[in-house]
Order: sequence, then C-alpha cells, then structure tokens
Amino acid sequence: MRANLANPTNTGATKCLSRIVLGLTLMAAAIAFPATAFAVPQATTSAQSIKRIQFLVDRGQVDAAEKQIWEMITREPENAPAINLLAEIRTRQKRFPEAEALFKRVLAIKPDFVPANRSLGQLYALQGRREDAKTAYQKALELEPRDAKTALALGTLCEETNEFERSIETINSIPARLRPPASLPVLASDYFALKQPDKVAALTPLLRRGAASDPSVVPRFARVLVDNGFVDDAQELLQAAAPHEKLTTEYLMALARVQEAQGNLVLAGRTLARVTKLDPHSFDALFQSARLASQAKEYKKEAALLDKALEIQPDDLEALRHLVLALMRSGDAVKAVAAARQLYSLKPADPDTLYLLGAALANHAEWHEARPIMEKLVSARDDATAHVMLGMTLMNDGDIEGASQQIERALQQNANEIEAHYYKGVIARQRGDLPGAIKEMEIVVGANPRHAPGQVELGTLALQTGDLERARQAFEQAVSISPEIPENHYQLALAYRRLGFPDKARVQMAEFQKLKNAADHAKANGAASSDPPAENKPPSAPL
Repeated sequence: MRANLANPTNTGATKCLSRIVLGLTLMAAAIAFPATAFAVPQATTSAQSIKRIQFLVDRGQVDAAEKQIWEMITREPENAPAINLLAEIRTRQKRFPEAEALFKRVLAIKPDFVPANRSLGQLYALQGRREDAKTAYQKALELEPRDAKTALALGTLCEETNEFERSIETINSIPARLRPPASLPVLASDYFALKQPDKVAALTPLLRRGAASDPSVVPRFARVLVDNGFVDDAQELLQAAAPHEKLTTEYLMALARVQEAQGNLVLAGRTLARVTKLDPHSFDALFQSARLASQAKEYKKEAALLDKALEIQPDDLEALRHLVLALMRSGDAVKAVAAARQLYSLKPADPDTLYLLGAALANHAEWHEARPIMEKLVSARDDATAHVMLGMTLMNDGDIEGASQQIERALQQNANEIEAHYYKGVIARQRGDLPGAIKEMEIVVGANPRHAPGQVELGTLALQTGDLERARQAFEQAVSISPEIPENHYQLALAYRRLGFPDKARVQMAEFQKLKNAADHAKANGAASSDPPAENKPPSAPL
C-alpha cells in the first residue's frame, strides 16, 4: 500500500489522494468559517429575482410574474421591492385602489423607497388626481433630487395645472447634461404662458440634438407652437425635420394639427387617416378626427369617431364630454343621456359633468330626473347659466314660480344673459302676459337675430296679437336658421295663409309634412329621437 501511494505513476491512487486532500480542505474551511459565509446575500438574490420577474412583466407574462411575486411576499412579507412590483402590475391592470393600497404598504415598510413614491405619483396622474400626484413626485424628488424622470413628470404636471414658474424651476433643477429632450416642449409651453416667447426661441437650437435621442420631441414642440398661434413656425420646424424624421404617428399628428390651424380641414383629415392606418388604435388620431368632424358640423360622424376612441380609452373624460354634446347635436337624445350618465359615474361632483347630464336629461324631456341634477349644479357653480338651467327645468316640471325665481337670479348676476331673457319671456306668455313676453323676445332676437327659439316664440306671440307681418318675418328667420325642424315650417305656413299667400303656405305645409313623416319613420325604426320643443332646449354648455 505504501509503495502504491508513493508511486506517482499510479493515477488512480493520485485521484484518490486528491479527493481526500480536497475533502480535508473543505472540512477545515467549514470549521474555520460558518456556513453563512458561503451563502449569497439575501438582498442580492432578492434583487436578482425582482429583475427576473420584471423581465416577465415586460414580456407580458403577468400571470407567471404574479405567481413568483406572491411566493416572494409569502416568504418575505415586508419585501418592499416585491410589493412595489405587484403594485405596478395592478396599475397596469387599472386596478387602481389595490395599487394605491400596495404602494402605501411599501411606504409604511420603507418610507424612503423612491420607486414607490414615483410610482404612486404616476398612479395618481393616471386617475386625474393631479395634486396628489404632485405631492408624491415632490416626495420622490426630495429623496433623490437628481432623478430626471421624476423632475420631468412633476414639471409637466405643474405646467398642466398652470404653475408655470414652478414647472420651469423643477425642470431646470435637472443638470443640463441629464435633462431629457421631452422637457423642451414643456418649457416652451411654460414660457408662452408667461409671455416670454424669446425664451422659446432660445430652446429651438436644442431640438436637433434632442431629436436624435427622442424623435417625438420635434412634433410635440411643433404642437406647442400651433397651440400658441405660431403656425408658420410650426410648419417650418416640421419641414426642416422631415428629411431626418421618420414619419411616426406623432409627426403626422402634429402635421395634421398645423393643417387644421391653416384651415385645410380636408388635408388634415387625410393626414389623420394615415395615422389610423399606421396605428388603428390611436386614441389621439380618432379624437382629433372627431374634432374636425365637429368643425364641419358632421355630428353623427363625430359621435361615431368618439365611440371608437372610447373603445380604446373607455373612461376618458374629455372624449365623453364631447360625445354627449355630439349626440345631443345629432339628435340622439337617448344615447346622449347614456353617455352623460357614464360621465357622471366617473366624476359626479364636477360642474361641467352636472351641466351635461342635466342638459342631456332636459334634451330628452326627463324633467323630474333632471331637477336634482340642476339643483346640484347651482350649488356647485352659482352663475347665471346654472340658474337658467334650473329655471328651465322647474318650468317644464310645472313649478312656474320656482322657475321665475331662478331666472330672476340669473338676470341679477348677468343682465345680458340672453337665455334668461328667453325663459322670462316664455314664463310671461304662460302667465298670460303677452306684452311682457314680446318685450323679452325682442331683447333676445335683438341681441342675437339667429336665436331660432326666440324667433319662433316671437312669431307665435305676433300671431296671437294679430301682428301678421312681424310673425312672417320671425318665422322666415326661424326656417332659415333651423330648416330641419318641422314646426318652423308649419308656423310659417300659418302666417302665409293668414296673410293671403296660399301658394307659399302650401309649400311650407308640404315641407312640414315631409320632415314630420321622416321623423316618424325614423322613430318607428328605432333611430334617434327628434329634438324637443324649442323652448325646452338647454343653453349652450360653457365647457
């Protein structure tokens, strides 16, 4: 045995000896150092696990990611990064209350955890809770002052909430070499708001350098220029960038905005069609296309485009507001009420929401249900328009005295409120005060000759008092303004007949019958209901 061990040519013995020596070495090491000395630190393994899970989330494998996160949280209930990642997943899933609770749990465990403060700001911003978002972003910046993304997010929110000087200060706190190109359009908007266009001009040399790393900065800057009336400058900027700029959806959107501002609505529509071809799910393209349709008074087309946009972003408040108006203008009172109810479910205390729901209900003659909404509106916004809306509702709900009080309050706040004079005239007629009613309607049409309901009311009063020539003039005006309303033609036919113009009367009566038959046919086939009587129409919405 001794000879074999000593013989270096015996490879088997050599390997055996090597294993023995290795074993003795490891045993000695184990005695000298505790087992924990060889373990990978838990924080390191946790961080690596978080990275792996984040990779799954980024690839859309959310179920697998969640499973692993829950396993981590089960083992480590106070693992702040793991809980934070779960909160971010909940934010992506739009499960906002859960996400907020999880972020707050992270901050209870680790108050100085910057990602949670930053992500909480993003969550609040998504919900439209801008003040809460600014508070969260500010806290994140206090913990990490050089965080460029957070500073830009806070600066952008300050610009959106008209805190222009704070926005500039926040963005300029980012070191110049770290300042994101996306800050340039925000700063430009700030400087325009503060009437400092020379400082906007000073930003333009930075655009080319910024566009190299962020191609969206040029079209965003161009849109800021358009919004502030510098249309030609925006066009020059886009033209200069065109050879270097990929025709992205953002670039085309900015180009369409320029074309719209120049009055080229057809060309703008074609450019937006290119956007939707590149990205059929572009909310912005659909929304801007809807605005073009509204300018062309194509309200049914506007409503259809907004419906498509809301399929992409179902709870977008601005799109819902415009949809309610488009549906009312296109005569689809039932759908207008449904859209207004959806808006109300999202933002029930907002005065504009209350106005639109009240107006939609009034447009559908649902006076009893409109009444409490209008009362809330007056409480939320004590102005002449709100009192007119409540007065109109009370009048149609049978409370003439209450209606009169609201109309008088409106006139006390604004003696030139045309709609208040109109409803004061209607109430005077209902009370039998024809001279008083005529006086108010003369004020209405004198201030606005194209006020169709006022012309109809004045014509009706003139017929009742025997002033046939004045009735003819008023009804002719009403027909020229609103030829789609059957009753206007009917009233004009009556005036012509009494004035001794039977041929003209027959033409108007035939037009009345044609429009009425079309309306009855549409109603029988489930189409949009016709407009309510003129006196019931709500005044325009001050959005």
